[in-house]
Amino acid sequence: MGRDIIDLIWRHTITPIAMKNPFSIFIQALGKGQRGSRDLTLVEAEQAMSLILSGQVEPEQLGAFLMLMRVEEETPEELAGFVKASRTSLNVPDSFPLVSLDWAAYAGKRRQLPWFVLSALLLSQQGIKTLMHGANVEGRLCAEDALASLGIMACTSVLQANQQLNTQDFAYLPLEVLSPRLKNLLELKSLLGLRSPMHSVVRMLNPAAAATTMIGIFHPGYDVCHQAAALILGDENLAVFKGEGGDAERNPDSLCTVHMLSGGKTFEESWPALFAQRHVKDEKMDVSRLAQLWRGEISDDYARQTVIATAAIALRAMGRAKDIEQAMVIASAYWQQRNPETLGVTVVPAKNRIGSVALVGAGPGDPDLLTIRALRLIKSAEVLVYDNLVAPAIVNMSRAEKIFVGKQRDKHTLPQDAINNLLVRLAQEGKRVVRLKGGDPFIFGRGGEEIETLAGHSIPFEVVPGITAASGVAAYAGIPLTHRDHAQSCVFVTGHLKDGSMDLDWDALSRPHQTVVVYMGLLGVETLCVQLIAHGMSSNTPAALVQQGTTINQRVLVGTLKTLPAIVLREQPRAPTLIIVGGVVSLREKLDWYQPRSTNH
Repeated sequence: MGRDIIDLIWRHTITPIAMKNPFSIFIQALGKGQRGSRDLTLVEAEQAMSLILSGQVEPEQLGAFLMLMRVEEETPEELAGFVKASRTSLNVPDSFPLVSLDWAAYAGKRRQLPWFVLSALLLSQQGIKTLMHGANVEGRLCAEDALASLGIMACTSVLQANQQLNTQDFAYLPLEVLSPRLKNLLELKSLLGLRSPMHSVVRMLNPAAAATTMIGIFHPGYDVCHQAAALILGDENLAVFKGEGGDAERNPDSLCTVHMLSGGKTFEESWPALFAQRHVKDEKMDVSRLAQLWRGEISDDYARQTVIATAAIALRAMGRAKDIEQAMVIASAYWQQRNPETLGVTVVPAKNRIGSVALVGAGPGDPDLLTIRALRLIKSAEVLVYDNLVAPAIVNMSRAEKIFVGKQRDKHTLPQDAINNLLVRLAQEGKRVVRLKGGDPFIFGRGGEEIETLAGHSIPFEVVPGITAASGVAAYAGIPLTHRDHAQSCVFVTGHLKDGSMDLDWDALSRPHQTVVVYMGLLGVETLCVQLIAHGMSSNTPAALVQQGTTINQRVLVGTLKTLPAIVLREQPRAPTLIIVGGVVSLREKLDWYQPRSTNH
């Protein structure tokens, strides 16, 4: 029906003359009737918003454009284009600090107090730099007023926000300071009488390019649109959900579906209701209760659970909790740790914070083989504890404090027990630790031993798998680990055990139609070959030793079980190495593809 009316207006008011203003083509695309109209592309949406923000659009055109968008509602591509242009228009200095959490606050509250401001402050006290931005809405209690009641005034310039984030880990930046033009566009709702796409755009501004964004919506469907738009824009992390009143605040009375984006993947989580019965509307809306709750002067289960549950969603979105339950546990601990006598952004001493440890697989050597999740954690770490097998280029991706704990055979910088204890100590000091290991942490990486210790001390941890050497190195050597003509199974073993011996299940390893991959077997290559032959494997079985696979120093030595020891003795390869035994090695001559001339291949 709406399109029919627009089509009628179009046909009776637009004369067939050339359109002089370039913006007219976008109105035409949106409003040319049921059969002729279409959505804007990503590029068109960006161009249209750029013209609007630069003042090249007539008022009549702007009104028509916004209302045409309102009829069909913005698509994810249109929203992404609008946001891209809006972000480009912001005047944010390059010196802006690294912000962890972006928090949009544009709805205002009229049923319950804006408890979410306490959630944001709770996180900032744990050293999580949080930039909140928003706008006041007539007739509602908004974030700016709530923060003022706590003694935290809105920043009057981007420079002030910069300074406050550096010193206090929290700042509130009003939209009129961030972008007066966007504020004017947002306020057109009172003139036009309807919501416009600008309400979605400002929520996604993320002016400091924070790794994680918290967005609340009110109208159904916009959560999915925000999620899809963030994916198109290449944003890192996002949590968007129907918040209490439309702000990013968890309503503990209801089931909450949180639409998330993490590592280029979108997913949903259902956060269960925390109360059996709904709470009534707060008729007084006494903003002084925010400070009273923080100081412990009042008891309010609804308010406390709102603060904790909202902070938990943020923690989950940032990847600091592996699931909903752990996020709630950490957020509850943060609430218990707060200083009731101190309001605002006074930071909790690091020694009193709860830290965490991420065991991250760095892959076999080539930095391009890092997972997206690994890269994000490396860049956001406060302390990087890394091994000898991690490529220097990967270590240099982090600005964190770096601690080397590498091991070589019989040369350990720190014994394993000391490394375990180091991780516990750093986490207990409130540090965000990345334990970076070559390959995969759970394949001959002693990751299991380390997280046993962390679990025993109740330290929050997560594990990020990496491409293990067997997979990465074999691929770069042109040796498939399985092949229908040669091997139907594959076995990984370590070349030396905990006591330094090479006492393996030789009968199992000598089975036919099987590929055997040996980690850390350089010094035991002769023993390996002799034992496999002695237990029934043919001496002519193809075998290869790969030196420093996937790097510019990769070398592949190919022979048989009979000849490989002599080849290794002659060529003197350097660790780390990987040994591959089985018929698949014979395919290398045909499948060899990697030429290790540089790291940029």
